[in-house]
Amino acid sequence: MGRPFVSSTIYGMRLRLLLYEPVLQTIERFRPDVIVTHSSGAMWKGSGPIVMDAAQTLAVCRAAPASRVVAIHLDSLDHGEVSREDLRAQARAAEIPDTRLLIPGDGETLEL
Repeated sequence: MGRPFVSSTIYGMRLRLLLYEPVLQTIERFRPDVIVTHSSGAMWKGSGPIVMDAAQTLAVCRAAPASRVVAIHLDSLDHGEVSREDLRAQARAAEIPDTRLLIPGDGETLEL
């Protein structure tokens, strides 16, 4: 399992990180401006999820209402379960604005 890392006010969820209590504690402690999540919901050979899925990504948004969340690794892994379109639809249904949950396209550059 990866460990969270903090650099300035950007919080990155390292590879293979699921949402669990130490992650929520880190978000609460550092209150980052930007949080980067691996949100494809990737599953590996029947062993369960290895990165966040849509529900966990939305939970990060709720846990950090003042942060922008950047969801990456969507539509890029053959074992991913969540697409950009799926995540955006679930975020809109949860009333999380596009300006708070950023879902970049392939090759897209974000200025934060």
